[in-house]
Amino acid sequence: MGEANASFGLPLTAEEQIVELRAKLKAAEEKLAAIVPASEPVQNLDSQGFPKEYVRLQIFQGGEKGALTHVPIGIRGYVVNVERGKEVVIHKAFADVLKDAVEDVTVQSEGGLITRPSHRFPFQILGPATEAEYLAFHANMKAGASSAAVRA
Repeated sequence: MGEANASFGLPLTAEEQIVELRAKLKAAEEKLAAIVPASEPVQNLDSQGFPKEYVRLQIFQGGEKGALTHVPIGIRGYVVNVERGKEVVIHKAFADVLKDAVEDVTVQSEGGLITRPSHRFPFQILGPATEAEYLAFHANMKAGASSAAVRA
């Protein structure tokens, strides 16, 4: 009974605090391991939360009258405006959005009218790009935007 009350009201020693914190850390790590398996790779994300995968891409000029000069592509409220007819370097995630931008187009054929899926904004992926190419492209775009604003 004397041992049970021996430390009553006394603060823990530094060694006891370290042991207690290590036990809490181990419990937290075990809890996290149960939620996120160790075999699941952690993605390398940029400051906007997109994977650091980039592509060089060109969106073709629109054939119809009044076609947009820039194509807005959005993910989770983050929008990039890609100029048509120019090679750009963007996140691969935005190129994936373009792949999914499909509309039904009705055309005349020998058997009558047919409807088929077509890309809303025809484009071509010109190849992968490095993070350095991506950063250089965007620095160049910002510099161009700044000089255009000064001229205006």
